[in-house]
Amino acid sequence: METREARRFWICRLVGLVAVAVLMAACTSQGTPHTSTSQDGQSSSSSTAPAVPTALVLDASMSMTEADAPGKNGATVTRIEAATSAAGTLIESMPADTQFTLLTYGTKAGSTPADKAAGCRDVTTLIPLASIDPRAAKDAVGAITPKGYTPIGLALQRAADDLPADGPQSIIVVSDGQDTCGVPPCDIASDLHRQRPDLTISTVGFRTDGAGEKDLSCIANVTGGLFVTADDSAQLATRLGATQDLSTARNSLTGTGLNGAEIGQTADDIRATHGDLPAVNGSGEVVVLWRDCDLTFSDGVLTAIAPRSGARTVDGVTVGDPLSKATGLYGDPVKSEQSTGDTKVVLLTADAEAGTAYKTTVDGSGDDATIKRIVLCRCLPTTSGKPDGGTSVDATALTFGGTAEIQAGMAETDLASVGITPEASPAHGCNYYFVPGTDYLHVMASRGKVLGVYSIYDPDTEGMDPAVHNAEGIRAGDTAADVRAAYKGAKLTEKFSGLGSKNIIRVVDGDGKAIGFSFDSNSDGSDAVPDSAVVQLIRAGTEDVARGFEVCLR
Repeated sequence: METREARRFWICRLVGLVAVAVLMAACTSQGTPHTSTSQDGQSSSSSTAPAVPTALVLDASMSMTEADAPGKNGATVTRIEAATSAAGTLIESMPADTQFTLLTYGTKAGSTPADKAAGCRDVTTLIPLASIDPRAAKDAVGAITPKGYTPIGLALQRAADDLPADGPQSIIVVSDGQDTCGVPPCDIASDLHRQRPDLTISTVGFRTDGAGEKDLSCIANVTGGLFVTADDSAQLATRLGATQDLSTARNSLTGTGLNGAEIGQTADDIRATHGDLPAVNGSGEVVVLWRDCDLTFSDGVLTAIAPRSGARTVDGVTVGDPLSKATGLYGDPVKSEQSTGDTKVVLLTADAEAGTAYKTTVDGSGDDATIKRIVLCRCLPTTSGKPDGGTSVDATALTFGGTAEIQAGMAETDLASVGITPEASPAHGCNYYFVPGTDYLHVMASRGKVLGVYSIYDPDTEGMDPAVHNAEGIRAGDTAADVRAAYKGAKLTEKFSGLGSKNIIRVVDGDGKAIGFSFDSNSDGSDAVPDSAVVQLIRAGTEDVARGFEVCLR
C-alpha cells in the first residue's frame, strides 16, 4: 500500500468550461389529460374513445417459456404467464362493442433449425374478428403454449387481413424479442400503414434487448402507434392498458421518451419528425422549451425531459400521487437525495437497458410522500442488468456526479455521514479526502461543496489498484475502445487538456453531472483518443471536474 504522501504526489501530478445556454421557444401537444383512479388503484383516462376494431398478437416463441419475469409478491413467473395475465386485464377493460381478434405465433412448430421453415409460417388466428367475448378470449389466451419461432412480420400481415379493410383499426403486439424469420417487420408495418392510413400498431417489448426494442419501436413509429417496454408483470399490465388510449399515452413519459422524442436521440433526429423543435447548439448543455417541456441536450443529444406541469408516466403515475404508487411499479428508489426540509429527490428505474430513471421530487416521508415533479433523464445509477425484483447498487462505483453515496453538490461537512474522515489534504485550491476501504479513490471539494469523486492508476507504480470502476464496469487499465463500447449511443466529447498533458473522454447526463476518463496525451496534442489508449484516471462530478482539475485553480 502506498503512503499518504505518495498519494498526495499523484494528486498534485494529476491536477492538470461548460456554458449552459437556455433557449426559449414555442411536452405535450395538448393539455394534461384528466385521469381517474380505478378500483385496482391504476389510473385511466376519463375520456371515452369509441371502440376500435382491435387485433391482439401474443408472442408464443420458445423464449417466452423463460421464468425470469417478476410477478406479484416477489414471485418469479414465466414470460408467457405474465403476458397472459396482462392480456386478460386488457381484454376485460375493452368496451363491450369492440370488434376483437386474437392471434399468436410459435405454438405449432418447434424452435430447432429443422423447424425454421414451418416455424416462420406458424401464425394462428385463435379468435376471428367478432364482438369481444371476454371469457372466451381469456380462455384462448390461457391455453397458449410457447414452443417456436418469432415471425412478427407475417403476424402483422395476418392481423391486418383479419381487420376491416378501412376505418380506424388497431393492432397490439406483445413480444420479448426480434423477428427470427429474416423478414424486417418494420417494412411490413410501413407497407400496411400506406395501404391503411387509419391503422395503428402499438408494440410492447417485454424483457427485450436492444435489437428487439429497435424492431418494435420502428413498427410503432411508422404507424403512429405506441412503443413501450416492460420488465415485470405489473408494468406489462399497465402498458398494455395504455395502448387503449393513444392520445393520453403519447403525452405521457415512457421509460425512454415522450411523444416521439427519445432519450439518446440527437436534436436532428427529433426534428425530422417534430419540425417545431427549436434550434439546439451541438456543443455544451442546452435547455429548450418545447410544448411545455424543458428538453435538456448535451452536445446535441437528448438527456432529459422535464414537463413543466402535470407530468404523467405511461403507467398512470402523476403529480399528486403517493410515492407508493410509483414504487409499486418501478421498485424502491435506487438513489435518494435530501433537498430542503421534507422535500427530497428520488431516482426510480424507468428503463434499465436505456439507463434512464424517473427523477421524482416528493414532499413528506415514506410511502405517503406526495409526488411534486417527475423528470425522465439518463441518470440511472449502476444496476445489475435489468430489474429482477430489486436493484443492486455498488456504493463505490463511479457514475454521473460521483457515486451512489457521494454526489457533486453535497455539503463537505456531510462526508462524515458516509464514513469519510474529516481530515482533508488540501492542494491547488481544493480539499481531497480518501474514501475508506478503497485504494486511490478520492473526493474533491472546494468552498464547502463536493465537486466530485475520482480514481487514479499508474500501471507502472507498484501497489496501485485498478479495482475502482465506473457504473458500466470500466476501470483504470481498460482502453478507450472499452469506454466507447460502454457508452454506445451517448454523445462523447474528446479533448486534449494542456494541464497534466492528458486526453479526456467526457459524458454528461441531463442534470449537468458528468463522468470523464483520462488517458496519456497524444504526442501531437490532438483531441482524438485512439482506441488503444489506456484509462489512467476516472473522474465523476460536475462537468468541470470531468473535464479536468482546472476547476481547483480558478
